[in-house]
Amino acid sequence: MLGLFSRAIIGRVIAAAVLCGTVNPSNAGLAAMQLDQNNLAQRTGGIDAIGGLGDWLLSNGTLCATISGASHETGMSVGGGWLVDLGHCGRGDDQLGYTHLLPMMDRDAMLPVTAISASVTDRTASITVQRSGPALQALIRYSLRLDQPRALSIHSELRRIGDGPDISMVGQLWLHPGRSLTPFTVSTRDRDYSPGYQYKAFEKDGDASSLNTMVPADLTILIGSESAGPAISYGIHSLDAVLLDSEGRRLPLLQFSLVETDYTNQVWLTRPLWFGNSEGVPGRLQMLQSLFMDIEPGETLILNQRILVSEQADAASITNRVYAGHWLEGKIDTTAAQLKVYDSRGNPVTAARPRPDGSYRLRMPVGVDHGKLEVVS
Repeated sequence: MLGLFSRAIIGRVIAAAVLCGTVNPSNAGLAAMQLDQNNLAQRTGGIDAIGGLGDWLLSNGTLCATISGASHETGMSVGGGWLVDLGHCGRGDDQLGYTHLLPMMDRDAMLPVTAISASVTDRTASITVQRSGPALQALIRYSLRLDQPRALSIHSELRRIGDGPDISMVGQLWLHPGRSLTPFTVSTRDRDYSPGYQYKAFEKDGDASSLNTMVPADLTILIGSESAGPAISYGIHSLDAVLLDSEGRRLPLLQFSLVETDYTNQVWLTRPLWFGNSEGVPGRLQMLQSLFMDIEPGETLILNQRILVSEQADAASITNRVYAGHWLEGKIDTTAAQLKVYDSRGNPVTAARPRPDGSYRLRMPVGVDHGKLEVVS
C-alpha cells in the first residue's frame, strides 16, 4: 500500500483534446463551454482560482466550475481535464485545489486526455473528458443541474481495453496543501468510523502501519478559510461504486478513505472481496485479497460522487443536507465558539459556528436521538 501511494508523486501525462462548447439559449443559467477572449469574464473566481484561456467553464447559474484544458499543467500532471475550480458564480469564493483519478493511486498511471466535449440539456450542463492509454480507457463526466443548484456530480468509468499492469484499486485524490482547507470526515453508513477532525497521520515506515489510517468514511467536508475570502465548504461524498462485469452484473465495491492535512484520498478496490468482512476498517485480510484483484477485459469500474457546496465555513452546512434525522436547535451566549456534536457513543457527527445571534440549527443522522454538544471557545 505504501509503495503504491508514495509512487504517486512522480510521472508525466501527454494530452490532446477535441474542442467544442454549448450554451442552452432557452435557459441562460446552464452553460458548458471552452473559455476564450469572449467569455473569459465568466470564469470561476476566488483566491485559488487558476482557470483561464483554453480551460472549460461549467455553470448552472448558481455554481461555476472550471475543468482544465488538455494542456493545462497542475502540480501533479502536465495534462489537464481535471476539476480545478469550483465556487458560486460571481462570488469569487473558490478555495478548491484540484483533483485527479489515479489508477493504483499512482501518478504514473494517469491516462492522457483524448477528447473534451460539452453538452447542455434542458436541466443539465456537462463537461465530459475521455482518456485512453494502451491498457485502459476512462470517461469522467462533470455535471451541474438546475434542480440541484449547489451540487456538482462526478461520474467516472474505467475500462480495460488491453494488456497491462493489474489494477487492484483506484483513488480519487483531492489536494488541499498547506492546510488550505480543513478536512472533517464522517461515515454516513456507520458512525463508528467517523474520525471528524481527528484523523491519523499516514505512517511512511511500512505497509502495516498504513492500515491504521484507512477508514470506511464516505464523506469528507473540506472547510474553507473565512479570513482568506468569502466563506465556503465542499462536501466530497462518495455515493456508490460498482464493477460492471462482462455479464452485465453490477457488483458493489469496498470503499475507504485516507485523509491527511494536505490531501483527501477516496479509494475503491476493483473487485468485491471473496471472503471476510466487506465493511468496516480495511484490514490485512482485505488488503491481501487486493493483491489478486484486477479489472478484466470487458469490465468497467463505475464511480459516482458529488460535491456539495455551501456559503459557510463549517461542516454543518454540508451535513444538514446529507443527514435525514432530527433537528437540534438552541442558542448560546457567544458567537466566537465552535459547536461540536457527538452521538451517544462519542462519534463525531457534525460541527458548526452559531449564527450572529448565537442560535444554531443542526440536522442529525437517522437514529441519533441522544448525544453530546460541546462548545469550544
